[in-house]
Amino acid sequence: TAGVFTRTLRLEGSAFNGHEPDEIRTNFDYTGRSLDSWAGRATWNPTTSWSFSGSFAYLKSPEALRPGQSVHRVTASALYARSLSSGGSFSAAAVYGSNRRAGEHESEPSGLVEGNVDSGRHSVFGRVELVRKEGADLAVSPALAAERFNVGEATLGYAYAFGNWIPIRASIGVRATVNTVPAALEATYGSRNPVGAAVFLRLAPSHGSGSAQHRMMDMKMTDTKEQTLIERASPGTVP
Repeated sequence: TAGVFTRTLRLEGSAFNGHEPDEIRTNFDYTGRSLDSWAGRATWNPTTSWSFSGSFAYLKSPEALRPGQSVHRVTASALYARSLSSGGSFSAAAVYGSNRRAGEHESEPSGLVEGNVDSGRHSVFGRVELVRKEGADLAVSPALAAERFNVGEATLGYAYAFGNWIPIRASIGVRATVNTVPAALEATYGSRNPVGAAVFLRLAPSHGSGSAQHRMMDMKMTDTKEQTLIERASPGTVP
């Protein structure tokens, strides 16, 4: 990886091996591997509250189940964070990602919008997400494996911070999600709007003074989110 940095602009380029690892996770997969994939990324931070980024990547044969298919990947994001007069913070993100297999014209786009209001002890967060996936990735019947479907979700949650032991901040929370699937998948999932709920315990780095920019990490607004988004809806699940 190499890059050029200024006060507000960052340009990066990387060469890497794009193939997924084998099932043995305790070693490094050097044999037969090379730097056969590449990516470029630009990030612009015009103010302390805003950050914009975009990237393009070519991944040579990333999936073991599809060894002859390479992927072109595009991502874009806009992140915003600010401190509130009450001493809390507000942060939001809009993220887009798209995969297109080499030789195909149709892509698999995805997008999400999310936000988080954090008063220190209390935080409320929400997310709306839409992903287009091939039936084979959703583990549906073989007759639908080659078709592409739009699946989505809307999530709302609340978390309460009950401990702040430097360098750890502990919170307990609850979240509820409503999913949407097309009519063709209703029989697979039992409903066009599967619902779910979860209670969770979160351990995160303590923020000290708690600036809005640092609190963006609570929402997982990192560079990896763009890649995670377009790989959602793993086999047998709704995103």
